[in-house]
Amino acid sequence: MTRSGNKMINARTETLTEKASFKRLISSKRCIIPTNGFYQWKKAGSSKKPMRILMKDDRWFSLAGLYDT
Repeated sequence: MTRSGNKMINARTETLTEKASFKRLISSKRCIIPTNGFYQWKKAGSSKKPMRILMKDDRWFSLAGLYDT
């Protein structure tokens, strides 16, 4: 895995087919990720802070995922 590959954790739908690292995974390396929350970065002045996103009723939900071995 390349150094930049170590840091790729989010694939954006808008550019999924344009990025070589994700494009080859679309047809065969898909998965569903059960979770009760995820983090999104929120800008706070000149820095960023992690913000946890949850369902209002704390239920579990699923995310689409890509993986590589």
